[in-house]
Amino acid sequence: MNKTISIFFLAVFLTAGMFVINANAQPEAALDPAAVSTLQQMAKYLTGLQSMRFQAEVEYDAVQGDGQSIEFGATREISLRRPERLRVDATGRGGAERSLFYDGKQVALIDRTNGVYATAEQTGDIDAILGFIEEKLHLQIPLHELVSNQLGEKLTSEIVFAAVVGEEFIDGVRCDHLALRKKDRGIQVWIEQGDKPLLHRIVITYEKAPGQPQFRAIFSKWDVSPQLEDSLFEFIPPKGSEKIIFESAADIASGAKEAV
Repeated sequence: MNKTISIFFLAVFLTAGMFVINANAQPEAALDPAAVSTLQQMAKYLTGLQSMRFQAEVEYDAVQGDGQSIEFGATREISLRRPERLRVDATGRGGAERSLFYDGKQVALIDRTNGVYATAEQTGDIDAILGFIEEKLHLQIPLHELVSNQLGEKLTSEIVFAAVVGEEFIDGVRCDHLALRKKDRGIQVWIEQGDKPLLHRIVITYEKAPGQPQFRAIFSKWDVSPQLEDSLFEFIPPKGSEKIIFESAADIASGAKEAV
């Protein structure tokens, strides 16, 4: 029986929290220098790390036709070693297990629940592979900004409002609570105070979308100097798994391609 990377795969693992929104009026620009400085400090710190590992508990809303919001979620463990090693392991609340591997030579996605995987030869740094996944494979990786070398630009581009809400504790860690806005969405972030400005929580509200759905994530188990061996990023197909081809969402919908 032929198999493909399913719509469910894309929705749960790679495109969670992504919505198409038509923005209309934009709020008046107001950028608090203290809030912008905190964002920039976090970006400088994270992009300066040679390697890092963290866990994200992700929740996202799916607004139904009758207006009711249904919450879905997953746990993601992200490992990065610059310049060209990345691994993402995702476990959905329903038990689905999926992973992305990049070892500087190829990118691989595996859906362990359905026993299928796909690979593509590719080289380049982390930003190159993120661009390849988005532009060539037509997929998105939630939270990919955190591992990008261009984190600073991604955080501050198109921001029209930034303010410091105050100080709060997230899992016992004192954080600066910031409120941000990017034309079509409101964003809240909680960034650890001190010499390790790590992200501990984020909430994105898509205010122009029906039902104002949210994307939420809590970050924990930060390791900013892990020893990550090459083997962690190398993909070895599990015995009995089936190799298939990457397909765009449009190809899946039209049935234009066959599984390998």
